[in-house]
Amino acid sequence: MNSMVRLAWRNLGRNRRRTAITVFALAFAIALCVGSYGVTDGLNASMLETLTRLELGHVQVHHAKFPKKRQLTETIDDAPRVLKAIASLGPRLGGKATMRLYGAALVSRGEKSAGVQLVGVVPETERQVTVLHKLLARGRYLDDAPTPWPRGRKLTDAERERDRTITKKVEKDVLDELDSLPTLKPKAPAPDAPKTPAPNAPTPNGPTKTDATRKPDATKKTDATKNVGPHGRTALKSETLELANKLSPPPVRPPRVIIGTSLARILKVKVGETIYALTQTVDGMMAEVHFEVAGIFKTGSNQYDRTRIYMHVGDLQRMLHLYDRVHEIALVTHDAKLANETAATLKAKLSDDKLIVRSWSVIRPDVERMLKLNKVSTAIMIFIIFFVATLGVVNTMLMAVFERTREFGVLKAIGMSAMRLFNLVVIETLVLVAFSAVVGTIFGLLLDGYLVVYGLDLRSFTDGISIMGIGIAPVLKGKVTLSGLLIPSLILGISCFVASFYPAQRAARMLPAAGMREL
Repeated sequence: MNSMVRLAWRNLGRNRRRTAITVFALAFAIALCVGSYGVTDGLNASMLETLTRLELGHVQVHHAKFPKKRQLTETIDDAPRVLKAIASLGPRLGGKATMRLYGAALVSRGEKSAGVQLVGVVPETERQVTVLHKLLARGRYLDDAPTPWPRGRKLTDAERERDRTITKKVEKDVLDELDSLPTLKPKAPAPDAPKTPAPNAPTPNGPTKTDATRKPDATKKTDATKNVGPHGRTALKSETLELANKLSPPPVRPPRVIIGTSLARILKVKVGETIYALTQTVDGMMAEVHFEVAGIFKTGSNQYDRTRIYMHVGDLQRMLHLYDRVHEIALVTHDAKLANETAATLKAKLSDDKLIVRSWSVIRPDVERMLKLNKVSTAIMIFIIFFVATLGVVNTMLMAVFERTREFGVLKAIGMSAMRLFNLVVIETLVLVAFSAVVGTIFGLLLDGYLVVYGLDLRSFTDGISIMGIGIAPVLKGKVTLSGLLIPSLILGISCFVASFYPAQRAARMLPAAGMREL
């Protein structure tokens, strides 16, 4: 076998120019395919990293009904038990976990307003699960401690009675004011009624008796007396606010939040300024709070930059009256490939029908299909490249066979079997491909290294890329994987091995007499 390999190597050196051109073409094809695998693997890794490390995580735990309706009441009531189960998963399946709470609000500043989703997070654990704190364009991240927020108390019997009295008083005042409004549509006069001057019409001699004795308008009376007394509207409003503050006192200072660049541009707000938020609590009450913008982040995804406001989970729990309750627990494992196994194990540990445990691929199956589609697209491109390269190898070996017709005829005449001649041509092809694969893989590895360090810069074409709502940086970084390095060479070797059968068969079937007649 060694003698056949040495003979094949010498035969390739006969026409060095043709061999060099073929090696260069094959090496270029392999390097191009290795680089393509690097870009695709890097893009897939970037999409998965953005999806899982921006918010989703690898595994999520919710109330069983929360993913469909996303109502405030559908919370995880015993979050510590879930966190304890996650901690018991062990070093292989376990990881970092964090709790989240969701709400909706209308935020405004001046004449600008926008609908947003409020996301309450635990800053200390959120930094271990997501990379949002690394995406701040201006300002700083959330404080680890929640905003000092005094707890409310229940109203006393006297205060509740006073609240009912105020409510009845306000209702009566409103109804009286409505009753005093003039009729919108006056009665039409009877068709046969004689036309007489209005009783209150002025005469040339001065005002009528009716004008002098007419009572003041009821509406004017209401306007003149509605604020009379200690329980006027201003006093009632002040007393109502006092009772509300006892039941749910405001925070000591505005809670600090971080918002996206798009939302900051819409509201025209900067770091350190305040915005007004109006939301609804779990018991149906309206809550009004002023937020202080601590930081502004930029993810590249409009879904986050325009519609998300992140704040401390304790502040949002206080706002929504969801004390010690959360909607979501997100877990990041050591390897995204273990997400399904981790979800199944955690579900078995919890054994609770009220909770649902899902991996990222179940939550976002569209993204998983996209990742597979990227790999299929790369495989199709590699197939086309290697198909052309294989045709070049077949052409090179056929030319070599035709040029050595007399040589093959002599070899068969002196006793070389057709099988050994067949093997010689195949081995020559494999040696050619192996040498090309080594050279191409080295250059492909260098190309991958460049893509890993510098990436494919698309900033001259776009400021950011969004794929299925996932923001991707305009600089596509590559990723070096063992499969990306070996698969191109393996595919080229197999295809060229099969393609070499045709020229090898031509050489093996050659008749000694016909071959020796060639000059």
